Amino acid sequence: MNPWSIYLVLALGPSECFIVLRPKADDSDVGTEALLVRWRENEGFSASYIDRGIVAAAVLPASRKVISCTALGRVFALDDQASQQARIDTSENGPGRHGFIMGMRAVQRSIFAFGMGRQVYRLDAGDAWTRADQGLLDTSTSVDVTTGTLALDGQDADNLLAAGFNGELWRYRSGAWNSLDSPTNLSLHSVCALSTDEYVVCGQAGTFLHLTGDAIGVVPQPDLTGDLQQVGSFRDSLFLATDTGIFRCADRKALDAWQPACAEADQYVGFSSDASSIWLYGSDRIVCSADANTWKRLDLQPLWTLIS
Repeated sequence: MNPWSIYLVLALGPSECFIVLRPKADDSDVGTEALLVRWRENEGFSASYIDRGIVAAAVLPASRKVISCTALGRVFALDDQASQQARIDTSENGPGRHGFIMGMRAVQRSIFAFGMGRQVYRLDAGDAWTRADQGLLDTSTSVDVTTGTLALDGQDADNLLAAGFNGELWRYRSGAWNSLDSPTNLSLHSVCALSTDEYVVCGQAGTFLHLTGDAIGVVPQPDLTGDLQQVGSFRDSLFLATDTGIFRCADRKALDAWQPACAEADQYVGFSSDASSIWLYGSDRIVCSADANTWKRLDLQPLWTLIS
């Protein structure tokens, strides 16, 4: 039996993707061995890198460089020319103090890494990470309240929205982070920027928020139950990963008419998209589409053979 499970897929167009695999038997973010694999349509699968504790990855669109990150801030950069290891922050004020890195997000030409204590780091050109959390970072030593950035997105690096535990929402504009009055105290898992002034956010217990300008609305989701894990856009539709599968909403005004994204939508747990493709993935399956209507199943048997 195959011991690996698909943890994450990164879209690089309809003919290329990266896949992060982790052992099925180990759900520890820190110690879990993880394997980063590239797939190209004309070349098949190639194992690129193995590390412990990969929790997030993102692609720099301009260079197509893939950046993976462990919970403790060790990063690995990979492109066609070279690979390089580094650390986000080697100071005493890094992830070792504030807690785990929880996610990464590409925004235009930058990649943001974020996590516990509301820490946020930014990578632009080159290999140097800089702090991007002045006014956002939780510098308290209280153990009574858990704070953390679980999601971040923006149309550009000067207009961002961050979300996290306890319903926290933070807006970055005019060079400064400011806290927003949130209508919920539930954890928020994912942010999708629709413009510099419009966002959708999803989270625990069916929480779905729509931000337009300075207004924050709660959008009831009567047809969706459980936690909402991920929200994103592709073409003119929104996609939502839930505890019961992947759903699609073609009406970005109403935001409440969700349909299964594809056949066997209940077998998929996450998705990744870029300008020309969207990929859905489950623990043992991947499909890809260039239009979100016609889906192509990726044959994973060569992958399982390669890493066995």
